[in-house]
Amino acid sequence: MEADRAREYYRAGDALIPLIEEDSQPALWILLTIYRRLLDKIESRQYDVFGGKVALSTREKLVILGKGFLKRLS
Repeated sequence: MEADRAREYYRAGDALIPLIEEDSQPALWILLTIYRRLLDKIESRQYDVFGGKVALSTREKLVILGKGFLKRLS
C-alpha cells in the first residue's frame, strides 16, 4: 500500500515538472527517477529494507545523471 502511495506521489511530481523553472526541471526529473528506481529495488526485495542497504550502483546513478544532463541541453 505504501509503495503504491509513493508511486502516486512520483506521478504527481512528473506532472509538476513542466510547471517549474526550466533550469530546475532536469534536477527534479533526476530526483524522481532515482527515488522511483530505489522503490523498484525495495519492491524486488519483497520490501525487506532491513536486510541490507538499498542503493543504486554508481553506474545506475551516472546513467540517470547523464539523461538528466541531456534533458537540460535539449
